[in-house]
Amino acid sequence: MSQEKMNAVVVYGKEDFRYEEVLKPKPGKEEVLVRIGRVGICAADPKIFRGKGYFSPIVYQSAPIIAGHEFIGEVVELGPDAKQKWGLGETVARIASRHVEAGSKIYTDNFPS
Repeated sequence: MSQEKMNAVVVYGKEDFRYEEVLKPKPGKEEVLVRIGRVGICAADPKIFRGKGYFSPIVYQSAPIIAGHEFIGEVVELGPDAKQKWGLGETVARIASRHVEAGSKIYTDNFPS
């Protein structure tokens, strides 16, 4: 059985952001999977795109990575130990400076309780 897919903006390098289909991650032990409903564009995103952000080299060295760290969405899957803190259908938001690696989960340790 093949793994489900989702869409994401993937950063490959300077002026190389691509809207692609990627494998949908499975949440780990203390993680949740969030279906993204809305996103924000960080002020750093255009700078990273142009290679002018102070951390652009770090982003490019980590490529390919999924862009975006400002979002609101719905919890759609729970890891076994996330059930104590989160519920299916809960609305969550994240405004942070962390980029998520392509294929990795969205970590919830900084979400408000």
